[in-house]
Amino acid sequence: MKAATLAIAALAACANGDAEPRPSATKPDPAHRATEESHVFEVKSSDDLGRLSTQYMAMWSSGFTGRLEVKVAPGAELQATGWGLEPEHPGTGEPRIDVVITGNGGVLPMPGRIFAHSLELDDVVLTGPRGGAAELRVTTGFTMRRSMLVDARLTDPNWTGGFIEVYADGGPRVGASVLIEDCWFVRNFQTDKPAKMLWLTQRGEDAGFFDKVQVARSAFLGNAFAADLAVQYARGVSIEGSLFFRNWSGPGSEISCSNCEAVVVSGSTFAVDSADQVAAVERTQPVLLKGSRVLVRGWKRGAAPPAALDSSAADLIADSAGFAGTAAASEAITAAAGQLRVPGRDAFAKLARAFGG
Repeated sequence: MKAATLAIAALAACANGDAEPRPSATKPDPAHRATEESHVFEVKSSDDLGRLSTQYMAMWSSGFTGRLEVKVAPGAELQATGWGLEPEHPGTGEPRIDVVITGNGGVLPMPGRIFAHSLELDDVVLTGPRGGAAELRVTTGFTMRRSMLVDARLTDPNWTGGFIEVYADGGPRVGASVLIEDCWFVRNFQTDKPAKMLWLTQRGEDAGFFDKVQVARSAFLGNAFAADLAVQYARGVSIEGSLFFRNWSGPGSEISCSNCEAVVVSGSTFAVDSADQVAAVERTQPVLLKGSRVLVRGWKRGAAPPAALDSSAADLIADSAGFAGTAAASEAITAAAGQLRVPGRDAFAKLARAFGG
């Protein structure tokens, strides 16, 4: 299959229905961040989340440029409050605040919307029901480290978007980067309509794009979504050293990519019922698997891989009969959901060994 011709100008054109190419992406001048300030806000109670939302509006209105670090106090018991970080009047002013949320292993209620120059979630547990998406809009980047989404539930039976939606909002000249590392996505569910668990996308007349999307050493276990990770309009998607276990028989795939230049999966393992559950692509070249394994129930040696995978994947797909990772995955799911703590690296290493990685 001919490689997709998705230079970044084409990405922007597809996004906006514009046939004319646009200038290539450039990073913002770092000089405009040179005088940035720093502010720390500690969250000890649910009331603090409400105060945080109010303070963020004030910071935005004042033209604050810099870093806001939100620290969740260890042991804080936070209830769902409908909190968010956004301007009082969305659409007014440019995002100038880099937000870092450090959870200290605690459970943080799902936000409604966050608008930020960049957003980082560190050691955060997200869980619980939502009727629609938690909407995260960023200009330059989204990072998720040592965090977990567990037992999340969509409650609107007609919702077909994402549970967490990350928007590239920097416009056609500023690509947003995404980094997800040492994270866990465990036992999360859609409702009646096909939806996406984590959806990286864009929209609007001045829609942006993702310069690169990287996923490393992360586990996707027992989720029931039409797509666990869905990416639109990205120059490159790289998944490394990650584990995927799909025991849901519903339609869908672990990875779904639309209008992406290249998707490469290396050193990862997929345990699925059907080879079609590994990936789905649209206006994207087939996913390239390197040094990875795909374990499929009842797979016949010599069978052709699905069209969404590069033809070289044929040598990496095998029958899952006797796969020792099923019990280990079930154990990991139970532990993560029961403890509501981000499993440590030793837990991931143990699971990887069971997966044969």
